[in-house]
Amino acid sequence: MTSKGNQTINQQSATIAANLLVPFGWIIPSKIQRTNLAVCFAEKNKILYGRAFDVVKFPSKCDLNNRADISQHLKKIKCAEVKFYKPCRNEF
Repeated sequence: MTSKGNQTINQQSATIAANLLVPFGWIIPSKIQRTNLAVCFAEKNKILYGRAFDVVKFPSKCDLNNRADISQHLKKIKCAEVKFYKPCRNEF
């Protein structure tokens, strides 16, 4: 299988893994929400790449579609990247 094929499989697996975190209060942000988060972090001189995180956890009062709201709760927002790897099989 090509590396591009492996990359696609890993992305699909990471998406499945990210969905497993949703019941624990994490969300998978939309493209606009990712942009809003990146802009608000940049305004505070913190770099956050839009593709560098998969899930976000934040106070329930915060609206990720509203930059002013994000800025107000920025210290309480947690961003995480989900990695998924196939288990290694050591066959002897």
